[in-house]
Amino acid sequence: MASPEVVASQQERVEQVGLPAEDVVEKGPWVWPDPVAPSRPNLKRQCSAPVVETRPAFIQQASAPDSRRWREVVEVDWPEGITEAPAVVAARRRGGKRCVLVQQGGRMFRVRVGPVGIRVFTQ
Repeated sequence: MASPEVVASQQERVEQVGLPAEDVVEKGPWVWPDPVAPSRPNLKRQCSAPVVETRPAFIQQASAPDSRRWREVVEVDWPEGITEAPAVVAARRRGGKRCVLVQQGGRMFRVRVGPVGIRVFTQ
């Protein structure tokens, strides 16, 4: 129950404003709040994990010594004019380490030209 002082102050207000006692509102009329727009739904967690695969690894491939494709030819057995072949001359002119293929006398030769010298290989 309200205290007698509160009731007396309400009656004074009613007399000042000219409203009946039941219409006196302390906080004002009820105002409905504005509707709030729905927010974005929370992100759901992933149910299943993807399959983890191993990363590719670089492997240096080397052939077995007995299965070499090219065999070195001793300088005494080099075919005549192999060092004067146009591909070999062009490789020497460019400098650096280079390999060229030369076909001479029905055979294929691989000529390695480098700063140290020339080496000839055959199949």
